[in-house]
Amino acid sequence: MGSHQTVTNQLLIVLSGTGNVVGDEDEKNVGPGDVVFWDKGEWHETSSEHGMQVMVVESEELRPSHLLTLK
Repeated sequence: MGSHQTVTNQLLIVLSGTGNVVGDEDEKNVGPGDVVFWDKGEWHETSSEHGMQVMVVESEELRPSHLLTLK
């Protein structure tokens, strides 16, 4: 996906394959099991040379701290 701004808080979970994500501050290689969080309004881009299956979750209520809590 080309560079775009998030409409709401967004979580990207890599299910299979590998790729790159670019945010406001840096670029990272990602693969299965990696999770990326973008705040509402943050510019970002996702790309893959060989394909990548991801799940995207978007919600105003989503916060990074929710991801670190195990119950």
